[in-house]
Amino acid sequence: MSRSLSLVLQVANVEKTLAENVQNLFELLNDLTEKFEIVLVDQGSTDQTIDVARELAIQYPQVRIARRDEVDRSADSIDKTLSETTGDIVFVQTGHAVVRPSVLRQLWCLDEHRGSPSGRLARVGRLPVPPATVPPSSAEDDTGGLRVVRRPWAPSHSD
Repeated sequence: MSRSLSLVLQVANVEKTLAENVQNLFELLNDLTEKFEIVLVDQGSTDQTIDVARELAIQYPQVRIARRDEVDRSADSIDKTLSETTGDIVFVQTGHAVVRPSVLRQLWCLDEHRGSPSGRLARVGRLPVPPATVPPSSAEDDTGGLRVVRRPWAPSHSD
């Protein structure tokens, strides 16, 4: 059974770089799995970021858009964003840094071949999401600007 992947990118005022970044990520995700989505969470952009995001959503059916009035990385905002995703594995961009494809590939492969990345990657912090969304056995690691969340119903993969 092929696992699905959601990549959540929190963006603000990135009209000049968004299209290229999404296109690069799209190519990588297409190599990793047939089932994926990129969720662009616009956080109060004052430039044309939302217009670029809309164009990307037209070009790529796997791109979806969520809009927030302002930058909000609170537990409620992240939980709401997670509820809008469909992937078995969800990668959430935790900062303003561009997601590095090499890190995303490493995290995906690590989960695929060894099960949950929990305990295999340096634990930096916990994703502030209520336990109903992220069960205690799921993986949440902050690596390379990404946090990994395994849905409770995702199949377990082990060696």
